[in-house]
Amino acid sequence: SPAERAVSKGRSLLAARHWEEAEAAFRDVLEQDDGNAAAALGLVESLLMQGRGTEALSILERFPAGIEWATAERLKPLANLLAEVEHTEPGTEEEALEAELHQAARLIARGNIPAAMDGLLEVLRHDKHYRDDLPKDVMLALFALLGDDDPLTREYRDELASVLF
Repeated sequence: SPAERAVSKGRSLLAARHWEEAEAAFRDVLEQDDGNAAAALGLVESLLMQGRGTEALSILERFPAGIEWATAERLKPLANLLAEVEHTEPGTEEEALEAELHQAARLIARGNIPAAMDGLLEVLRHDKHYRDDLPKDVMLALFALLGDDDPLTREYRDELASVLF
């Protein structure tokens, strides 16, 4: 169907890391069918990779039914953190770990995923369960966004395991 082709095109744009173009493709599908879970997930992914947590979170909170729901749920910690950082001025954090966590989110928003993951690992080295495992959950969300075959996922998944275990 045309919607399936458009979702496929959007997924290809995501794989090529063309976040804005992917966002536009998924929005086109959702204009025709706002219950298309595959397009909603793609839109959330493209928004998160652009650092737009508040908008992604609003979609996640009213996510349509479908097999994509479980993946969408894994992205919520990242969306929450990015939304939190959107409303926090840099340097106003009360403690060092919070500042490090927020800096990692800002790096994600700028597209510097390796540096963000390094920051998240640093938080975990100091406190493995900081904010109810938020840094770990954010890393797992990034792995889900990047995919299992991405070199960053493979490298940092091993790093995460070594820090946690």
